[in-house]
Amino acid sequence: VPGTAATAASAATTPGDPIVTTAAGVGADGNASDGAADAFTHGWFSDHAAFPQVALWGTIVSAIALGAYLLSRRLRRNWVGALAGIVPFAVALYFLFQNVNRLLPAAL
Repeated sequence: VPGTAATAASAATTPGDPIVTTAAGVGADGNASDGAADAFTHGWFSDHAAFPQVALWGTIVSAIALGAYLLSRRLRRNWVGALAGIVPFAVALYFLFQNVNRLLPAAL
């Protein structure tokens, strides 16, 4: 039906026209805006003080998992090792992930 809103909207764009969409941090021309570029100026793994912490907490997580496994093998009950190791493992894993997060760019 001529004169409806649907035909007016379809007449506004032609098949050859480029579709321009903008997202947060991306300009209409497709290039990153200044805010997105600033997040990556320091790069990946820029916090060198986090490396020893990641190694420490990774070792602690591994030791807790190994200790829970050995406990369950010694007592021949899998649930005992899981029950004894789940809370310390989760706490240590939290701190491991917090320190790994320090190595990543802020906007990621």
